[in-house]
Amino acid sequence: MRIFKERTEWFDIPDDQDKGRLKIKYLNHGEQHRLVSGCVERNLVTNENTNKSETNNKHDDIKLIETAVDMRIVDWENIIDDETGKKLECNKENKIRLNDLNGFSVILKDMIDELEKMVDTEREREVKNLPASPGGSPE
Repeated sequence: MRIFKERTEWFDIPDDQDKGRLKIKYLNHGEQHRLVSGCVERNLVTNENTNKSETNNKHDDIKLIETAVDMRIVDWENIIDDETGKKLECNKENKIRLNDLNGFSVILKDMIDELEKMVDTEREREVKNLPASPGGSPE
């Protein structure tokens, strides 16, 4: 079994006059599962018809989006506050502000999709080159 290293990549924000860049983190399946699970409120309720306990799951979509944005964006360059003209600190509050801008979530999703393709390609190459893997080099 291989444990792959944490993977991040810098991406330029398209058509940004300040040449802003974001450092995006790849989330593996376990991290994605913990992210989603952490944004679900589970309540035990009793079904009045059967008198049995059931779990009622309520998804907090806002918490999921805000937590995902915070986990995915790990750093940035040249993100400027339009009101003050100063560079914004890369923190959760400012990440959420950035994500709330019209059209930004689409840009972020495109960056995440591109990073996931890059990671998939790298992993396929790494696995293919393992000596014990089918199709891998025996040398």
